[in-house]
Amino acid sequence: MTQAAPTAFETYAQALDYLFTRTDYERMARVRHHAGSYDLGRMQRLCDALGRPQDNFASVHVAGTIAKGSVAAMTAYLAAGGGKRVGLYISPHLVDIRERIVLLERRGGRVVEEPISEAAFVAAMNRVAPALDRLADDPPTFFELMTAVAFVALDAMGVDLAVLEVGLGGRLDATNVVTPRAAAITPIGMDHMRQLGNTIESIAGEKAAIIKPGVPAVSAPQRPAAGQVIARFAREQMAPLLTVGREISLSTQPTGGAGPRRWRAKVATPSRTFDEFIVPLLGRHQAVSAAVALGLVDQLLEGGWSMDLPGAMAGLEQARWPGRLDLRGRRPWIVLDGAHTVEALRAVLRALPETFDYRRLIVVAGCLADKDRRGLMGALANAADIVVATQSDHPHRADPASLLELLAILGPSVRRYLSLSAPMAMDMALNLAGPNDMVLVTGSLYLVGLVMKLNAEAKWFAGE
Repeated sequence: MTQAAPTAFETYAQALDYLFTRTDYERMARVRHHAGSYDLGRMQRLCDALGRPQDNFASVHVAGTIAKGSVAAMTAYLAAGGGKRVGLYISPHLVDIRERIVLLERRGGRVVEEPISEAAFVAAMNRVAPALDRLADDPPTFFELMTAVAFVALDAMGVDLAVLEVGLGGRLDATNVVTPRAAAITPIGMDHMRQLGNTIESIAGEKAAIIKPGVPAVSAPQRPAAGQVIARFAREQMAPLLTVGREISLSTQPTGGAGPRRWRAKVATPSRTFDEFIVPLLGRHQAVSAAVALGLVDQLLEGGWSMDLPGAMAGLEQARWPGRLDLRGRRPWIVLDGAHTVEALRAVLRALPETFDYRRLIVVAGCLADKDRRGLMGALANAADIVVATQSDHPHRADPASLLELLAILGPSVRRYLSLSAPMAMDMALNLAGPNDMVLVTGSLYLVGLVMKLNAEAKWFAGE
């Protein structure tokens, strides 16, 4: 039975305790994606009861399978560098739930990023709690309540722009109650198929449904079938559509050096050519993410926004996105990446030798049970020298022994180790690694988040 909302939350711990009593589909093994579990009517009623705080600020909306968080982060840094007060709402978090609601603004020539304070989080929860009485017969889920808290908090922060990352899908996602100034669709792949369908067309349809009438949309390059669905949605909504590689041009070249090597990029839209810049996140694929983010900025400018463009480009080069090709140590290299789809993991494995020089690749791998375990292990079979299979603390983590069984078939030459304990798996990988090797932690954002959290005591990462 769901805990009743108190009259007021007195402490941050009390607010979190109540929040985590809500139905949390992020931590459920099987979720039926229908009106009973993701009912936008329920979210609309909650927002109506709150006075529709999401209508009090401008927003951009980002959906996709791969790199939507990277696009959201770079868009936020661009706008903040350009002189705007920016709110960023993402999911899931890695270590602290306050990572989901972040304020970015320019101070002294630098973009400063601050997660919501505990006091502001409690204040937002106290604003939302009385509205829950109106939904007592149909209470909101964890993500719906969390999204409402974000809307209230971002309104209270007085943001000029909110960058909102879709949680799952798009059409029925709790964030899809906004009418943004622009929308973005990042690369679409096969993930969350129980909820979104088992074809690329059905998944693309769920994600493209964030496109609103007349609201411009920006798309990353897509598989042909997904691109056709996005184009059809845009036509039906009479929404201008700009696609990287078509209306948005992108050219890249490596910077060279011993590593980590970065990419220099140039982006042009039909309206403007942006100054050449260094892609702030590691990996050539992140140049596409930067181009999508610049496409969103371009559409904001075309819609009448003013922005300090040199400042925006300086802000872009400061962007960070923890847990994605996230360099945490040297000699050996230690990189964290929460890639949990086959496409994302292949992109990471392509990026590593382009970005770093190393002798052997040692992978600490773990994923959730509903992921394409065979596909993930197949990708590692073609790239890794050693795999240490382990697990996160998520209730629906995959059995690491099952990963090694698949790897034994797909990559019999790969040395395989098993550890049911993530910290022991890290210790094992680092003991196996020489100073010129690479240790990659991947397969799940929950595993990456757990390793980041445990590092506070374990001190695996140099300088942390």
